[in-house]
Amino acid sequence: MKLRLFAGLLLSFFSSVVSAQWELLPGLATDIGVGGRGDAMVIGIDQVEGGHSLYRWVGSDWQIVPGGAVRLDVDPQGNPWVVNSAGQILRAGPSGWQQLPGLARDIGIGANGAVWVVGVTPTAGGFTIHQW
Repeated sequence: MKLRLFAGLLLSFFSSVVSAQWELLPGLATDIGVGGRGDAMVIGIDQVEGGHSLYRWVGSDWQIVPGGAVRLDVDPQGNPWVVNSAGQILRAGPSGWQQLPGLARDIGIGANGAVWVVGVTPTAGGFTIHQW
């Protein structure tokens, strides 16, 4: 009985996932980050200092954000953290961008606010991983 109930729940879950629809939004991007509250940002395709332009989703379109980056993520409060073309790590705050120590190739932020980067130091299988 328990197995049949579990199989039914599993089938129901996969059915809802399969029936989910993707929505095409305007614009082109090279990276995307979404914070815990649903704040979405992308890195565009146009070249600017530091990489490519940054955009925030404002309900029906993308609004440009000052700065440039090659990788990004968004923290639970909706603030972007980026890696620019020089490998510098920056986060947006009330007074603008703040550069953080170290260099990185990519950045990710968990729903709990934990920030992780893929560093620039080679190691077996890739590069070092660091937590803020």
